Amino acid sequence: MCNIIFTFFALLLLTDIKNVILAANAIERIAFLSFVNSDQSPSLFDDQYFQKLVELVEVHMSKLSVSDLSRYIRGMASLRVADQNIYRQITSEFSSRVSTESPSELATIIWTCGCILDKGGPISKSLVYSAALKLSDALT
Repeated sequence: MCNIIFTFFALLLLTDIKNVILAANAIERIAFLSFVNSDQSPSLFDDQYFQKLVELVEVHMSKLSVSDLSRYIRGMASLRVADQNIYRQITSEFSSRVSTESPSELATIIWTCGCILDKGGPISKSLVYSAALKLSDALT
């Protein structure tokens, strides 16, 4: 079943933002399907279609909304395929957006950091602190 998903999204690997969003959502969905079907343990790490989805998101990360980035990194953390470089990219992207995001997006950033920590990934304390401070200021 995963091969069908990978094949479908591999055909959509254009730089259109809709395709980048689909790629981020596909990674989250694959993580969910892998969790539900954990007895099958698909080998995603070496799958060329999965790697293309990851590349598509990484190249166009700045075009994604906070919610789409959150879906992507939660999927990667759940699949335990995110490396330090991916976490650094997400942290950097979130950090660059803290000053301009809405309260709901700031809450999403903080929640995503908690999800990453729950999956054993590293989080940036300064990112969480700055997002929480900005959220607190926005709500008062």
